[in-house]
This record gives sequence, structure tokens and C-alpha cells, in this order.
Amino acid sequence: MGARTRSTPKERLISIKQGRTETLRSYMDRFSKRIVEVDKISDDAALMAVLSGLRTRTRFWWSVHEDGPATYQDFLVRAKKHIGAEEATSDQENDRPDRKDSTKGKEKDLKN
Repeated sequence: MGARTRSTPKERLISIKQGRTETLRSYMDRFSKRIVEVDKISDDAALMAVLSGLRTRTRFWWSVHEDGPATYQDFLVRAKKHIGAEEATSDQENDRPDRKDSTKGKEKDLKN
């Protein structure tokens, strides 16, 4: 008898949720690792599962709910673009040096 690999039931994908502070990249990485374990999942089922796991009321969540992707592949393209923009913005904020503002001879740290 050959070794049999266990597949993940497609219903299990619905239980994968984006955490309150989890980045979209992290959620998509976790979801992607699980979806490849599912045998014969339809595009509609994959799309429904990934959408149901998104953290609600985020900019990306609003975007996909206002103008829903037609396919799971469309969703992946949009998610990748959003992740790129999110990370570029984060990098810019982290690279920005603190400014000093001297007001009445006192210096204050400003983050802008």
C-alpha cells in the first residue's frame, strides 16, 4: 500500500480568518498554503472562502466588496497590488526621519 497524503477539506478554508492586527500578506500566505492542499476546489468556492476570511472594514475589504473580483485569480491580482502599496507606504513611514521643530526655544519631536 502506498502512502496517502491527506488533503484539506474545502470547508476548512472558511475557518481561515485574517487576525485583527494581521497584515494582508500574512493572511494570504496562510490561505495560499492551505488552498493548495485542497483537491478540486472550484474558483467560486476559493473566492468565497478567501473573501469570508478578510478582516472587515479595512480599505482592501471595502475595495473588494464595492467592486467584487470576478474570479479567484482576479482577487489574487488585486491583493498583490494592495500588499505592494501597503508595504511601500509602511517602508516610507519607517524611513522618514524625525523632524525637530523649535518653538519658543524648545525642541519637539514631530512625526510627519
